[in-house]
Amino acid sequence: MTMYRSINLRLWLPVIILGALLMMMTLGALWRYENQNRQVEADTLDLLQKRMARDRRHIESLMRMEQMGLVAEWVADLGAIPDVELVALIDEQRRILFASHPLWPGQPLTAIADRWDERWIPADTRQYLAQFARVRGQPVVNAYQPISLPSRAGEIRSDRVGAILLQYNLQNSKAKVGRAVLRSSLVNLGIGTLVMLLMMWMLDRWLAQPLGYLRTKVGEISRGHFNTPINILGEGEMAALAVAVNKMQADLAQADAAQVQTQKELEQYKNTLDQILDGVFIASLKDFHFLYANQGAQRQLGYSEAELLGMSPLDIKPDSDPTSLRERMQPLLDGRVPAISFESQHRHKNGHVFPVEIFLQIIHHQGKPSSFVAIVRDITARKYAEAELRASEARFRVLFEQAGVGVAVIETASCRFIRINKKYADIVGYSVVEMLQMDFAMITYPEDLEPDLANIARLKAGEIREFTMEKRYIRKDGSICWVNLTVSPMWENDTPFDYHVAVVEDITARKHSEALLNSQMAVLEMIARRASLGEILTTLIHAVEAQAPQMLCSVLLLDAEGRHLHHGAAPSLPAAYSRAIDGSPIGEAAGSCGTAAFRGEPVIVTDIACDPLWKDYAQLALPHGLKACWSTPIFSARHRVLGTFAVYYRHLGSPTAQHQQIIAMATHTAAVAIEREQFEAALRDGAEYTQTILDNVADGIITTNIQGVIESFNNAAARIFGYSAEDVVGQSANTLMPGLYDDEGEEQPEGIKDVLSRVLGRRREVEGQRKDGSTFPMELSVSRVLHNGQVKLIGLVSDISERRRHEERIQRLAFYDSLTELPNRRLLMDRLQHALASSARNGSLGALLLLDLDHFKNLNDTHGHDAGDLLLCQVAERLTRCVREGDTVARLGGDEFVVVLEGLSQNVHEAAGRAKAVGEHILSLLSQTYLLDDIEHYSSPSIGITLFSQQAETVDALLKRADVAMYQAKAAGRNTLQFFDSELQASLAARTALEADMRLGLTQQQFMLFYQPQVDGEGHITGAEALLRWHHPERGMVSPAEFIPLAEQSGFILPLGQWVLETACEQLVSWAQEPASRELTLAINVSARQFRQIGFVEQVLDVIQQTGADPTRIKLELTESLLVNNLDDVIGKMRALKSCGVGFSLDDFGTGYSSLSYLRQLPLDQLKIDQSFVRDVLVDPNDAVIARTIIALGLSLGLSVIAEGVETEGQRAFLATNGCYAYQGYLFARPMPAAEFDVLLLKQHGVVS
Repeated sequence: MTMYRSINLRLWLPVIILGALLMMMTLGALWRYENQNRQVEADTLDLLQKRMARDRRHIESLMRMEQMGLVAEWVADLGAIPDVELVALIDEQRRILFASHPLWPGQPLTAIADRWDERWIPADTRQYLAQFARVRGQPVVNAYQPISLPSRAGEIRSDRVGAILLQYNLQNSKAKVGRAVLRSSLVNLGIGTLVMLLMMWMLDRWLAQPLGYLRTKVGEISRGHFNTPINILGEGEMAALAVAVNKMQADLAQADAAQVQTQKELEQYKNTLDQILDGVFIASLKDFHFLYANQGAQRQLGYSEAELLGMSPLDIKPDSDPTSLRERMQPLLDGRVPAISFESQHRHKNGHVFPVEIFLQIIHHQGKPSSFVAIVRDITARKYAEAELRASEARFRVLFEQAGVGVAVIETASCRFIRINKKYADIVGYSVVEMLQMDFAMITYPEDLEPDLANIARLKAGEIREFTMEKRYIRKDGSICWVNLTVSPMWENDTPFDYHVAVVEDITARKHSEALLNSQMAVLEMIARRASLGEILTTLIHAVEAQAPQMLCSVLLLDAEGRHLHHGAAPSLPAAYSRAIDGSPIGEAAGSCGTAAFRGEPVIVTDIACDPLWKDYAQLALPHGLKACWSTPIFSARHRVLGTFAVYYRHLGSPTAQHQQIIAMATHTAAVAIEREQFEAALRDGAEYTQTILDNVADGIITTNIQGVIESFNNAAARIFGYSAEDVVGQSANTLMPGLYDDEGEEQPEGIKDVLSRVLGRRREVEGQRKDGSTFPMELSVSRVLHNGQVKLIGLVSDISERRRHEERIQRLAFYDSLTELPNRRLLMDRLQHALASSARNGSLGALLLLDLDHFKNLNDTHGHDAGDLLLCQVAERLTRCVREGDTVARLGGDEFVVVLEGLSQNVHEAAGRAKAVGEHILSLLSQTYLLDDIEHYSSPSIGITLFSQQAETVDALLKRADVAMYQAKAAGRNTLQFFDSELQASLAARTALEADMRLGLTQQQFMLFYQPQVDGEGHITGAEALLRWHHPERGMVSPAEFIPLAEQSGFILPLGQWVLETACEQLVSWAQEPASRELTLAINVSARQFRQIGFVEQVLDVIQQTGADPTRIKLELTESLLVNNLDDVIGKMRALKSCGVGFSLDDFGTGYSSLSYLRQLPLDQLKIDQSFVRDVLVDPNDAVIARTIIALGLSLGLSVIAEGVETEGQRAFLATNGCYAYQGYLFARPMPAAEFDVLLLKQHGVVS
């Protein structure tokens, strides 16, 4: 069916007519404007030609009569004519004789090149020419009128031709044309507008209004108003259309009544289905497209009803497989089942997939299946609950299995393990499977079972909510382990519990440590009670063996001569064996004990039967079942061997870590007891004896009563605290350790109990206070002993100040710069990482400022590194004053510092402004005078700034960006700041790639030397300059101006310059073999960096010697920049080479730091005039004066002078006229490879043509 597009006639018909009218008027105006402009240009050309011909005759007449004043007036009058921009009379050499501008006469025509281009002068200067052009953006006509100039004196007839130049501006003429065209266009526009309004009224009256009326009536009919009469009179198409529409609305009124009734019935069914929360669909069996979808379905899928009616189940299923859908429905279609249900997945309009449960049933129409109804329920919540349940069980399982403590679920009635984790099983040494066959009573130590069961009974009775106790378990191997047990009931809805949870933590090691400490305290108490050494050692051994029953211990004492070991104590060893080894000597291969005492180190023998140390003693031990032995020497406080502590095993093996800990304590305690015994033997008085022991112990020993009143104070304690014993005995221990006691006073019983709970039986770090009031860190352990029925407290005190200082110093050295005390690079990186994370978290920008001190190396070189260090310290102090308290100032290394500013602003412009303000403050402060001892020094920084924000950035990338910005500040003249520029970074990356290519190019022989001839005044080649060229495999020939500066900056100029020197000398040797070239000299460029390197003279002489080159044919070209620093060193090196025949030329003379004083000192042979002066020597008076001065200066100093960059005969003639007779430049030859240079030489000597 053909489709027609309609438009709004009332709107678009006037628009179309108006547009057509405007287009015709515009095109007509443009045509008239162009026509009249062309006429103006033609009239102007004709007028100028006539006027210029008349002026030519008049001026020629005045000039023949030598009336130059009148000529000048005539030219001035021409220039005064409106729109005449320029009038000039020029001679045959194009020099301005007269002009409309007073400053132009006497100047060459090129002086007004911005107004008159020489290209506007015709090739035939005797021919008139007028042409159009644009000058300064405006249209002009340039007229050239040749004119005959009068003859000079002595000339019979003049053939001199000058010209009158006239420039006429067409801007005003064209503007007048434009205004005239605009006025006529406006008149036409007014007439056209009146005609258009008349046409618009007619179209609106007879076409648009009837159409609008018809559209309004049809709109009412479309809205259901079928009794709307349309009254259009006449016999035209509009009237016929109105009759047809009236008949159509009568038919529609009848159909509408029937539809209303049907719609009411459908609305009732729809309202009912929309009340259902589940989705209800009716779909066709033919193509599965939805015929109906209730509001529940719309809510589930997010589609409107209109959208769903164009879809099918395949559009809302993720898999979209029609075969699977038909397979599911086949039982329904076959009539085997009345309905089916299954779980599936639907896709929401937003792409979210969710689980559903679907119920399907067939709908029959006239006895045949025609469609089906689907009831869809969203089961997301149910699925989520099931998943949460599974996840919760999984989390519990992981927590249960991976817990760091033992966890078990136990049936309360039977005490059986129902569930247990591996940690619990590992603690008692069984597998999980084995534990599930047992109850906890089977592994509980008998003495601990009754209190455990009693607590469970109280738990069941509801007396307690849970309980914690320490108990013992019997491991599978029969050993005992201590655990901390916590039991909680498993309640469910406040019903009596059937199960409880047991959590156990293995505290065996802690119990052993406590037992060891208690044993140690008991032994110390025996020492204090002056028990015999045998009793003390026997008690000590019993304590050790109680901790490790498999060990059999003995203590042997070294005699006064230090040669034999005697019995000290061995309660568990066979008495016969103890007697057999009593008095045994010490030495190598003297068993474990004799060897340990001899070596002064532990000796472990895992098998007595075959160890060579026991070859003379094995038969003493083996019959008693002793198979392994470990012996540790007992040392005095002065590290003197007192005896040995031996451990025997009735099985093969070595000591465990626990055993080593036990024996370490035992040997220390035994040493105290043995030393006490030795002191008691030497001292007769018991009180003095005890005090001497205490005074010779390295640790401070303080005894107090239970109220904390000091009763004794040994010398070590007096040395630590600064008090004498008389000062503190009778005083409270709060005087020495105020931090241990409550503020209310140390004599409160509760305060003492709290102190004891924190320090009794264990070593703790606390704060001590000396007599002078200063505090210090110390280690304190307190033991409780019973003396004469009273509780006494013994405190062992160690001053750990030095250890703390060492730790703090190590910490500071690791994170702070030792010179400036600022954070070092490691701490800076950590703080930068923190700053980046903070910025990402709060969205605030920060800034990183990288500072480098300008010319810092000069200070070190001239005044030494001590002055440099002083400057760095003062810079650090000033930087710290420039920032906020939360900001970071760090020293990156050398003379580089970093400032990190956090939380500047969330606005990038504000953040940049604040960072710049800080940077400018730093510039101002660091640029002030520094006083370095007696030296006043001025320094300045170059600062690079980069901002950082919440974007993902790395610390390294941030530092690189700041480094790029800092070097940009240096390039900008130093003592300034620059923000990071990404384009500069790209440039630096390109420079880095170029540097890598250069280094690779040198190894791959990509560099070559070209030779440019140097000639004398007759044009004969006298030598050449070696010029470096680089042929890159990808980029082709790379300009020296691109890679030479980079080589200078990177230091690559050193190996590159060495290669140039070697290659040039080899070429000299080659030339020496040929008559045509043996007299040539070769100029070799040497960079300032290459010349300043240590050993440069030796390098040159080595190359000359290795190649065999004639040094008198070598001329090293130096630049003036070399002479800025350390002139004496430069002169020394030049004289050393000069003495060997090497000549010198000062290159680019006049462009650098020219000074007559150094010229007189330097052993130069030649000055080279830079090509920048030679290039404009004929047109720039300044360059001409400089060239003459250099030539005169060279001649006065007895130096030869050569000019480079000579390209024209005029330049050569000027130089020759002023006394320069050596040249180099394109006038004679370009730089060329050695082979081409050789051919050129042969041509000069007539060998080849």
